[in-house]
Amino acid sequence: MAKYPVNCAGSVPRYAGSDPKNKNKFIEEWNIAKKIDEYLNSQAESSEFPNPNFPYFVIANDLGLSEKIVRDILFRYDGGSHQITVEKS
Repeated sequence: MAKYPVNCAGSVPRYAGSDPKNKNKFIEEWNIAKKIDEYLNSQAESSEFPNPNFPYFVIANDLGLSEKIVRDILFRYDGGSHQITVEKS
C-alpha cells in the first residue's frame, strides 16, 4: 500500500554512468514515473474512498502507456501484482 502523496519517481533506479543510451533510458523512465505520480495523486485526491485501488491496465489506458512499464514502475514502488492501493489517511 502506497502512502498519499505518491512519489514513485523516487523508486526509479538512478544511473550515474556516462553511457548516453542508459542515461536516456533512465530519463525516459523517470519522466513516465512522474506522469504516473501526477495521475495517481489527482485520482486519489478526488476519490471518495479512503484507500482507492488503481489497476495497472486502467492507469496504462488513461495515460497511453504500456501496462508492462506501469507495472514495472509501480511494483518496484509499492504496488501489488495487478494494482496499487493508495492510503490517503
